Amino acid sequence: MKGQVRSAEWLKQIHEWLAEINGPSDPETAADEAQKPEWAWELDRIAAESIWAALPMNRRWSEAKRTGCLVGREFVMRRWAVEQLHSGANPDFEAMMQEGAFQLEVEMGPGAADEFMNMVRTEPFYDLNRNVALARILTLAFAASVKESADFFDGFVMAVRKRAENDDVWKSVCLRASVHSILQNNWPQIPQLRPLRVLCDFVLERLPPRLSRRIRGDEILMGNFRENLRKLCNSAGMPTGSVGRPRKNSA
Repeated sequence: MKGQVRSAEWLKQIHEWLAEINGPSDPETAADEAQKPEWAWELDRIAAESIWAALPMNRRWSEAKRTGCLVGREFVMRRWAVEQLHSGANPDFEAMMQEGAFQLEVEMGPGAADEFMNMVRTEPFYDLNRNVALARILTLAFAASVKESADFFDGFVMAVRKRAENDDVWKSVCLRASVHSILQNNWPQIPQLRPLRVLCDFVLERLPPRLSRRIRGDEILMGNFRENLRKLCNSAGMPTGSVGRPRKNSA
């Protein structure tokens, strides 16, 4: 029993550290987060598991293995992003980062985008603090029992290897990451944006211009975008039907 308690405690600690890997949230943000409805929390969960392509998860895995997979994804995605920006090998990804950085200027003023991009390109591995946080997590995993440690690192390596060996997982990163971010940052408004075409317009207006133009200019891409957005919202428990319109009586 004591072993099970210790196991739950170290895994809980890792999840808490992962949640704070970008730094602690400010009190105002934390207060807003506390007001989230259930569907918004479910959207956060879906985003965490799918934003960089599906993790190779299995329901029969132990919690230690699942947690290791999450940590492996955190490591490899940040490392990959830095490598792409430093090498200049992925202009599409750099364009997405640049366009996203321009949103900073709305809150922080002119020059914020250039400052952010220069920081990303010049600082080793983007942010040393994140590497320290990951090292602390791995140290805790080493201190677990041999079985749990083996499960954790099995999951960790699977996530890293999948992304290291298969470039296809990166293809939809830009669009998926942007859509999830828009929905998560605007959750109080999302339930009022109905029917589906209104929600689609809302999201498209806030996507990086390069992505938005590509979708609006292609009928097939637009149809896929609309259907994927509908499925995402429905999966989170937030239907995308019309507001205030009763169903027609079939009688």
